[in-house]
Amino acid sequence: MITFTVNNIITHVDNPHPIALAVDKYLNLKADSFYKGIDYNIYRATGRTVLKTRYKADYINVYNQQKQTFPTGRLGYIVDWCDENNIECRIIDNRVEPVKHLHMQYTGPISDGSDDNPPRMYQIEAPIRLKDRGGRGILWHATGSGKTCTGARIIHDCGVKTLYMVPSIELFDQTFKALKSMLSAVTIGQIGDGVWDPQDITVATTATLWSRFDTPTCKEFLSSIELLIADECHHVARKGVGTKTKNKKGKGFKVNSWYILAINCPAYYRVGLTGTPGKDIEQKRALLECTFGRVIDRVSVRELIDIGVLTDVEVHMHKINHIRTLPDFPSARKEGILLNEEFNQYIVRLAITELKAGNSVLLLTGSKAHQGPLLSKMFQEAGFDVPFVSGDDKRKKRVQIREDFRAGKIRCLIGTVYREGVDFPALDVGILCDGGQDEKGTCQFLGRILRVSKDKPIARMHDFMHNDKKHLKKHSNARLNTYVEEEIDKIITHEGITV
Repeated sequence: MITFTVNNIITHVDNPHPIALAVDKYLNLKADSFYKGIDYNIYRATGRTVLKTRYKADYINVYNQQKQTFPTGRLGYIVDWCDENNIECRIIDNRVEPVKHLHMQYTGPISDGSDDNPPRMYQIEAPIRLKDRGGRGILWHATGSGKTCTGARIIHDCGVKTLYMVPSIELFDQTFKALKSMLSAVTIGQIGDGVWDPQDITVATTATLWSRFDTPTCKEFLSSIELLIADECHHVARKGVGTKTKNKKGKGFKVNSWYILAINCPAYYRVGLTGTPGKDIEQKRALLECTFGRVIDRVSVRELIDIGVLTDVEVHMHKINHIRTLPDFPSARKEGILLNEEFNQYIVRLAITELKAGNSVLLLTGSKAHQGPLLSKMFQEAGFDVPFVSGDDKRKKRVQIREDFRAGKIRCLIGTVYREGVDFPALDVGILCDGGQDEKGTCQFLGRILRVSKDKPIARMHDFMHNDKKHLKKHSNARLNTYVEEEIDKIITHEGITV
């Protein structure tokens, strides 16, 4: 018989030999090149987390052979495997469900439709699902579903000390204000943007937590948390995402601080909120499940449109024929998209057409050095003053421009920081400028334009089918596939230009 001794973060295996195949299948995760910075050979042998500046494993094995342990989030798969193969096992659950000790009032949206707004019953049901599934799980709710409200209901229902992690300053401000408005009789603390003020309910950026991760104060704080909520939790397993760190020689590199922080916070309740958890065959999804457990609820974009939570959308795919086909994606993207004057002029003309029709327009680019400044210059030459906002801008400027855009004082905006999390309910049109095949990024930006607002019967998303016979075409097809998988039924193609 195999015995699994379960704790909040890890599970210990007694007599592990019969599950060798399951360990290989569910814990030896095939790499998709994202997890740079952690030496899993050392982790696997000793249990120590060691950072390396240049390391890219073919596989990530989250089974610690020396200690015979693995992340508890993967336990369900191993137990299912035992059942399928008639291997007897027992589970000793050493986790202790914390007693509700914070009594607060929920003052947020009603969610049941009794106030003449669309019913969002999934928000009411989320705390019940969480407890029915052992206090952990991923809520796969599409962008625009109201994940902060769902998180507030979970906090209210659990009533324990909570850490609510967010990926950006924009989401940090937005979440703090939202929780203050939805939860009364409790103090909401902040950790982020130079502030360290933890309370019973604390909203924190991972950047600030990571900057103090090795301090006794931070370790004590993480150890005290009973409910961990990670908004946009796909950052736990996203390619290249992390916080800059320096090695002993002072050279900067990136590590996945999200995963390290989450796996070192021994909270009983563990909730991941995301609209894009990744496909169930991906290593990214597996590492996300290591941290928070399996998906326990799914709410799609189409479901939200059908019940009236989101507005309907048209996706317009503009065909861009490229004369040159370059041998690698970075070169093709830089020359064919980011610095291509003909293509960016086409974007500007498209945006101006929408502006003259009375619509508000958000242009998204991931290029703060090339495409963003180029688009801003082209708008200026056309007689339009369109701000460009990147992560390098000071917080005060970013907040002011964001609020002016929300209020309609600015009707067109270019940004690198608006792909996820930030709400623009009155936004009519989104233009995805910079290419790429990131399913998460595409879905997140789509969510920016789907918020329901007065006088917006349908939203429009402009994207581009780059035909260079190789890299750009492949990435364009990947984005198109994302729209199809999200059940967007209004996809319109246009003949564009040749560049």
